Amino acid sequence: MTGRMAACWLAAFSITIAGEGIAAEVAAPKEDVAARAQMALDATRGMTARFTQKVESKGFGDIRSASGQVAISKPGRMRWEYDEPSPILIVADGEKLWYFDKESNTVFTELLGGQPSARSPAMFLAGDAPLDEIFHISLSKADVGAEMVGLKLIPRQPWPGFKGALLKVDAKSFIINELLIVDHLGNRNTISFTDIDTKASPAPSMFQFTPPAGANVRQTVRLPAPQAPGL
Repeated sequence: MTGRMAACWLAAFSITIAGEGIAAEVAAPKEDVAARAQMALDATRGMTARFTQKVESKGFGDIRSASGQVAISKPGRMRWEYDEPSPILIVADGEKLWYFDKESNTVFTELLGGQPSARSPAMFLAGDAPLDEIFHISLSKADVGAEMVGLKLIPRQPWPGFKGALLKVDAKSFIINELLIVDHLGNRNTISFTDIDTKASPAPSMFQFTPPAGANVRQTVRLPAPQAPGL
């Protein structure tokens, strides 16, 4: 098992979305929506949730699903623990990013410093930088439904292979419900959150990782390429 779902999510730390697949802007008071979303982000110092992930491959035409638990503690700490379809653990401890494939006992690690990781659509969830300092923000009408608002985020500084993101927030609380990622090949990666607790205080130990004895540890510049689970 190689854990394509987890690898696709990890790819969001360095290379993500193409503009295709993200709907056009709508004429609306984006400043108000963006400000309220920013306030919700600022007020959330820690968070826990269940997540589901769906990856749609444009080239192969298949759809793969995964799920697990996520914990976030600002600044810069995240833990993604996949339980389906395979056990994968991803930990950002504020300095390094760790990817642990339990079935193969393989660990990939990289430093979080630098633009590709620290300012990615994944890491901004655990960061303190205002959204409008990192992204150009506009409203989107891309299948968000009556109870959600879509924010289209385009990075202010060019990133290799990265054009934007679609962030869906609750129309009343402005808490993040979903993040859509489309890579440069047109593959769509959707992360949805449920059972969200924005008042959580995850234990510091959740964001610590030590490679297990005998693990194959690899220092990487970029994370491993996505693979299909079970292949």
